[in-house]
Amino acid sequence: RRVEVFHHDSDPAWGYKQPQEDTFAVYYPKDYDAAKTYPLCVVFHSAGHGVWSCFGCVERDGNHDIYHVPDDMFGLYLDCYNANPDSMRAALRVLGGYQSRRRIALLGDMLELGVCTQAEHYRVGRIAAENAEFIFAYGPNGGRVINGAITGGMPENKARAFQDRESLAKALSRTVKPGDVLLFKGSHGMHMEEILDAFLKENP
Repeated sequence: RRVEVFHHDSDPAWGYKQPQEDTFAVYYPKDYDAAKTYPLCVVFHSAGHGVWSCFGCVERDGNHDIYHVPDDMFGLYLDCYNANPDSMRAALRVLGGYQSRRRIALLGDMLELGVCTQAEHYRVGRIAAENAEFIFAYGPNGGRVINGAITGGMPENKARAFQDRESLAKALSRTVKPGDVLLFKGSHGMHMEEILDAFLKENP
């Protein structure tokens, strides 16, 4: 697949105390043809902060055009490095700001929470119900996420837990439509990027 990487320095007007450099990588379909329209836009972003702050730039006037997801594509944001209750809440609340788009949350387990594991996954489900229209939970604690989501008002037919990546990828393929915004979020050990790979195989 073709990957195109962009770098730029920060503008003094943005108010950073130290110089910053942003890096973006656009991941193209295997059969990319500039004359065609594609239903997928994947942008990886690295600027020393989490994916939810990237989310906040997408529909804000004055920000980079690369953040804007065309209406005939869907936006896919990946935060697969780590996950804890605070970062989950932050990412989901920014996702919830996309009132003009269908919002889909794909949530992997938060690892190493100890005795708080079940309670925190349940709470994440409640928060997800307030900020997403579809929830796909992956991992041993996915059921707790879905229980929290349903208790929080999510219709049962829009919240599902999965134990294998292939089934999740197939279900996601049946759900996603152009214009949707997707959040992939989970601990590094959940390998959420492998779900993306399975999804792309379903949608070459």
